[in-house]
Amino acid sequence: MKVLFLAPNIRVPGTHGGSTHVLEVFSHLRKKCEDVMLIARRGSAGKGVVPVGIGSPPVVKWVLPAFYLPLVIRAAKRFGPDVIYERFSAYGLGAMLKTVLRKPLVTMVLDQDMHPLSLQLADKIVTTRPELIPSRYQYKTERVFWGFNPARFHPEVKGDHILKAYKLEGHYIVGYAGGFYPWHGLEVLPDVAEILKRHDVKFLLVGDGKVRKKLEEEVRHRGLEDSFVFTGRVPYERVPEYIAACDICFAVYDPSGHPEMKKTGRLLFDPLKVFEYLGMGKAVITTDSPNIRELYSDGVHLRMVPPGNAESIARVIEEILSDRDKAAAMAFRGREVTCEKFTWDRHVDHLLNVFREVRGGF
Repeated sequence: MKVLFLAPNIRVPGTHGGSTHVLEVFSHLRKKCEDVMLIARRGSAGKGVVPVGIGSPPVVKWVLPAFYLPLVIRAAKRFGPDVIYERFSAYGLGAMLKTVLRKPLVTMVLDQDMHPLSLQLADKIVTTRPELIPSRYQYKTERVFWGFNPARFHPEVKGDHILKAYKLEGHYIVGYAGGFYPWHGLEVLPDVAEILKRHDVKFLLVGDGKVRKKLEEEVRHRGLEDSFVFTGRVPYERVPEYIAACDICFAVYDPSGHPEMKKTGRLLFDPLKVFEYLGMGKAVITTDSPNIRELYSDGVHLRMVPPGNAESIARVIEEILSDRDKAAAMAFRGREVTCEKFTWDRHVDHLLNVFREVRGGF
């Protein structure tokens, strides 16, 4: 099977969740399919990658597919796909290519920023949040789960050199790896650090984004510099080393920082960070959200806390540090269920079944 994968606003390799999603799905499809072509953002590289897109600028993003179409149509015809797989942020490019190539279309929806033409022309819609899809399209909607790469994120990865490089040896390390955006809940950490002053806890924060500068300024203002390490962005392939250096991993998303999530109080997506943390056998603290509870049980696989609640977060950190054996057993159970249910390999197998279904009925 030959798959044309459309993600024109995503750069691969990259350092955020969208890049992880596209790169992992693309890589696993290439292992299982005859051939795969990825339409990605300019600056992308790799075999089978066609760098075309310029991102998702507001307003203009809705007309970009008309600009992209003549840039990709020749390569797409030459490639000759059996199925078109469109990330929601292609904003209708898949629907346009379907009409030209006369091939089945599968559209992936992550949030409410979806193109009506794609919803209408898609032969199948896949999503982690079926309730996002309008009722008239529910008949062709299928729920999928995202995942992690157990070959990359596993307990055998060593992080001692990270501890040494940042002079963190001998301390309890609470870590985070990802974007620094309002919905990631990082702005509560200075309050958490204040509460935990009596403990030997350090925060290792890996990544970058719009709230990083503000967070660093708050840390300096409170005189908490000794409790925090900001590494900046690191290559995706090195992220496991930083996670390995941590005793506890933090992913307390805050829906109030995101316009769409604020309306429902729940996450819009499967938590890639949580999958990767648990895949490495770490004790994890994350947001108490209905869709997290659909995947894991609080206290059994990980710990859940209310977003933005420094007292609750600090208390759970203290509980984990006070009983390391219990925390290790919880992390082990979390890793077991994650490896069983939430891997990119399993996700791509599900996608391939969907592709075969639409191809057979086209």
